[in-house]
Amino acid sequence: MNLVLRLYLIIIREFMKREFNLGIFVGVIVIIGLTSNGWSQEVFKDFTLNYSISEFKWNSDRYVPSKKRYRVATESMVTNRPGVSESSKAVYKGGFQIETGFQFADVNRNHNSQVPNLGLLYGVSNRVEVRLFTTLNVNQLNLNNLDTYIGVKVNVVEQGDYIPELALVFNQEVPRVFLNSGNNINPIWKSNFLAAWSYAFPKKFSIAGNLKYAFRTESKNEGIDVQNQFGYTLNCGYEIQKNIGVFAEIYGDKIIVKNIGWVHNMDGGVWYRFSPLFQVDAQFGYGLNEEYNFFMLGFSKLIL
Repeated sequence: MNLVLRLYLIIIREFMKREFNLGIFVGVIVIIGLTSNGWSQEVFKDFTLNYSISEFKWNSDRYVPSKKRYRVATESMVTNRPGVSESSKAVYKGGFQIETGFQFADVNRNHNSQVPNLGLLYGVSNRVEVRLFTTLNVNQLNLNNLDTYIGVKVNVVEQGDYIPELALVFNQEVPRVFLNSGNNINPIWKSNFLAAWSYAFPKKFSIAGNLKYAFRTESKNEGIDVQNQFGYTLNCGYEIQKNIGVFAEIYGDKIIVKNIGWVHNMDGGVWYRFSPLFQVDAQFGYGLNEEYNFFMLGFSKLIL
């Protein structure tokens, strides 16, 4: 017989005996209300009532709806860090995610630091995420600047037996803000479109990648200059344990301009999760056909 029905019958029986106990009535109503609202029955193991003359309270830290408890316990956060590849999954609905790090790089023997690069992501629905990324660049060339762009990610395909998970991403860069006085640099707008995919194999291996198209618009005295750019990433990951993993990645870009070829780079690193909602990571990369190397440390935090 259904638990709720049994509890209602107890109340009726007590009334019929005319020996109704107010304490029993209140207790049964509380239990019926909680059970009928779909709260996890497991929570009663942790439910405590600490009664005194001045207070009546329960352990609210452990009193969490069953759906939320399940999501926190079984579904870890999905991050874009570490690596260059964008994740193929949007942030959980209602979740606010912070991704940040510090990068130190040498490009053609010139040092550039990103202190920090910061991403703020919010899950609008189960399939849609809005985002804002900003990076402070400090370098030897006295071209210190602030890069900022806003965007949206939409999940379009879930992983199947032979089908990878797929998301489409659009990012719009805001014109760079140069922090050094006297820099006479033309404003630049950059838009990029990504197809981000991934496929997880049964034995802790996964592959992922991006295909990118971008166009850059630069305002000059003689008019508008538009450059087209293509890019790719290919990422291979291995989960050593549930809370730690490693990856290796190759990626490249090509600006569609005569006599400019593909630029290819490689990187790898490790991530570690102190909890399903907090991750730290480290990565190192270098250029395969250019003078480029970098090292980065960072962390990610999901707030549900």
